[in-house]
Amino acid sequence: MEISGRKVDYQGKQTFVLDLIRKCPQWVYDNIYDTLEPSEKEIFDAITQKYPSTDIRIVEEDFMNTLLPYMMNEPIFQEPLLAKLVDELMSRIEKYNKSLGCWGSGYPYENYGLDSAAPIVPNINIHSFCFTLKNKLQYLKQKYKKGKQPSTDMCQSAEKVLENIPAIEEQMKEHAVKYGELLKGFFEDFNKWYKKREEAEWDLRRFDHRYHQRGTMTFGKYSGRAISYVIKRDLGYIEWALRNKRDFTLEGDDLEEFIEKAGYNPVVLNKESCSIVQLTELIEIMDYLVGTNSYCLHSIILEVGKLPETKDIMEVNTKYPGLAFSFEKKGEKMFMGVKGNLDGITADKADDDPAPIEKSPTDDENQSESYTVL
Repeated sequence: MEISGRKVDYQGKQTFVLDLIRKCPQWVYDNIYDTLEPSEKEIFDAITQKYPSTDIRIVEEDFMNTLLPYMMNEPIFQEPLLAKLVDELMSRIEKYNKSLGCWGSGYPYENYGLDSAAPIVPNINIHSFCFTLKNKLQYLKQKYKKGKQPSTDMCQSAEKVLENIPAIEEQMKEHAVKYGELLKGFFEDFNKWYKKREEAEWDLRRFDHRYHQRGTMTFGKYSGRAISYVIKRDLGYIEWALRNKRDFTLEGDDLEEFIEKAGYNPVVLNKESCSIVQLTELIEIMDYLVGTNSYCLHSIILEVGKLPETKDIMEVNTKYPGLAFSFEKKGEKMFMGVKGNLDGITADKADDDPAPIEKSPTDDENQSESYTVL
């Protein structure tokens, strides 16, 4: 599924929709749910849908009553080893009952024969219980037969219960199958919910990798430092690296921080299919417009044909640091949006209340149809 990188206004700041879905789902539901794209809505529904639950609970006495006839009058069951084993089974059933109504149990039920006519309740492994019971009885039998405290009665008791292990397992398995049939619908609903939730979590991890990536400097005086550290303390070094280090790029949160602090986006999109465009003409246009005065440029849209190279954008930004740039591709055409402060060579002659740049109706029409300055 395509990962959304869309942003919306949240408390006065442009914020990723997927971040809001994860951190503020109620706000998303109240304000923008109807405008969510299909992929965004799928993730929202997956992570906000309440997990399935059921009122069906396993009655522990069903399993205990199966054991009682074989335990009664058998002194071997006085052994702590066997008493602990039975207690563990009852405790496991109790824990399982609690997990039927809460997320976090970690049960994917798909491996427990849901397609069969008689699924077995997950995590209550009767075969494992009986196998362990058999091993402990064999140990106790040998203990009382050849050990330091021989006991014919205890040895015979262990032998008697060992003979009944197949019957015990068969009867307990019948109970497990009975509850499996009762809970099959819940298992199936849980599986669907679990898989959707798992897919959504995976998509969010992909989103984080793409849009919240953090990098580390691998060269120069800041080698080993986080890129975010250098952006905060030495923005000029980042700009130098973008101009001079071919393999140095900004991604994710590093790119967001750079744009916020530097005022322009240095990323070259579709670099393979774009030729280099020099922006010397733009500098000449700005020089002509500004002269020796200072102006505030509300917005201007220029068709640049191809996306400029990072160093060319920086050349303009170096001369006019108050400008911010944005780019958008419409069909085969590339448009550059420019806005910000145009500071001239001398600012002392700046108008107190500079007038906005005049634009023709045709320009406004083209601008609204083909490009929006962010």
